[in-house]
Amino acid sequence: MPRSGTSIPNLSWNWKPLRKSVDITDTKDEDKVRIHRSNSQKRHICPLDEISADSYQTICLGNMSTSALRNPFYNTITTSQTQHWLRLEEAILELFERSGPVLLRAGTLIGIHEHVRHLLDSNIGSFVYDRYNSHMLKKGMTILRERLNSMPNIIDGLCDIWTQFYSNILPNLDSILFRVKAKCGLTVRQTTLIAFRDEVIFETSFEDKLKDLVNEKKAIPMDIKHMLLVLQSIYECYPPSKNKIHIELLTALTISPYMGYKGLYLEHDISSVAVPSREPHLNAKRKSIDLLSRSLSRPLTMQPKQLETLNELFASAIRKIN
Repeated sequence: MPRSGTSIPNLSWNWKPLRKSVDITDTKDEDKVRIHRSNSQKRHICPLDEISADSYQTICLGNMSTSALRNPFYNTITTSQTQHWLRLEEAILELFERSGPVLLRAGTLIGIHEHVRHLLDSNIGSFVYDRYNSHMLKKGMTILRERLNSMPNIIDGLCDIWTQFYSNILPNLDSILFRVKAKCGLTVRQTTLIAFRDEVIFETSFEDKLKDLVNEKKAIPMDIKHMLLVLQSIYECYPPSKNKIHIELLTALTISPYMGYKGLYLEHDISSVAVPSREPHLNAKRKSIDLLSRSLSRPLTMQPKQLETLNELFASAIRKIN
């Protein structure tokens, strides 16, 4: 029994305000989550709703300097975003400008990751890969190409540049842009290798110098063989592009025997295919498709109907060699 002068507290009266307060808090939290999800979906699904076509051209193809962005067309891009773009571009181009081992100073990579994070989380995050592919990579490959053209010996110079690119530049680009999602089924690493193939290998006199080495029956450096084997392994589309088939021919000129998209090459002879593949003929009858539904590392289609074609090609190649 309670002592005299005391009263039993009204628990129902004390409980109702508490439950009401919790309900209000939960409602506010749900509203915040709902608004956040709505904004996130709008930013990721329809990025063009928040940014103009002119701004897209400036971000991906044009000049990101502050003076260029003062145009009222580009008012959707904040000064902070511009600074993040500039810092990221400076860090990437610095990798191409250096020669020798690339060692980032302590804390540098963390700062670069912050710039990348701010850009990806903004309304222009969808364009980070586009600008890297169409603008930053072209500048970087131009630096490498001009350096190669200034060297007296193209073959030896390309060996040095490839070693620098593959051992130092490419790993650092991977570590900087690991959060960036590429497009068309490719990775940032594959996109960078394709740019090296198209902007450095095919835009210099490397092919002529390589043919001279083969005709003179001189030894081909191992770095050149490694470079061609790496580049020929990248498929950006299917059926293979002209540049993909072109790099396969250069590989067949260097490596023997070599089996590519068109068949088996022997004796460093690219004028004809020793064992032709039926794959080009079959692809001519089918509609061109991309690589999103098939493996990037396989030189031939692996659909059930084409397994027989692949087996026949390998069997013919073995008989030809033996």
